[in-house]
Amino acid sequence: METNPTNRPELNLSNLLSYPLVEDNDDILFTTENGSIYSVYFTDGSNYLPDASFSTFVLMFGFERKHRVRSRSGFDPRILPTVVKVLYLAFQKQPDLIVVYVCSQANGLQQVRNTLFEKLYQQFKAGYRKLDYNDGESFFSSAIFREANPYAEELEERIQTFIRDK
Repeated sequence: METNPTNRPELNLSNLLSYPLVEDNDDILFTTENGSIYSVYFTDGSNYLPDASFSTFVLMFGFERKHRVRSRSGFDPRILPTVVKVLYLAFQKQPDLIVVYVCSQANGLQQVRNTLFEKLYQQFKAGYRKLDYNDGESFFSSAIFREANPYAEELEERIQTFIRDK
């Protein structure tokens, strides 16, 4: 009987730490122990590089708190593993997926959001690659894809061209 957690995602520690997921139209929702509700969502990103052969595999990724309940600790260690689980499930469903994250500039917190996304990726990175594009001040974005993605080389070339032409 196989017990290697990398081959059996249901045995992965992040699954034990994550909150249950509920699909609601295009959103994936979860509720924390204190009652806060978060939404994780994907939207069509094919318009970013419409002439690329991989454009139909590009999804924009986001997550937000829909309802906040203040807690004493302020930090919930199960939120990040839950978001990681959603990403893992998306890649399991579509292995050639390219997930793009653009940090919102709302409230001037884009650099904080970029740091959070980096923490998320660090929990997720085995078998995946991340390409970053930012101006170091106000614009931060990243693309995550499987190392075995057949479009990896073209994606890197397209992003480098995009950066160079900016």
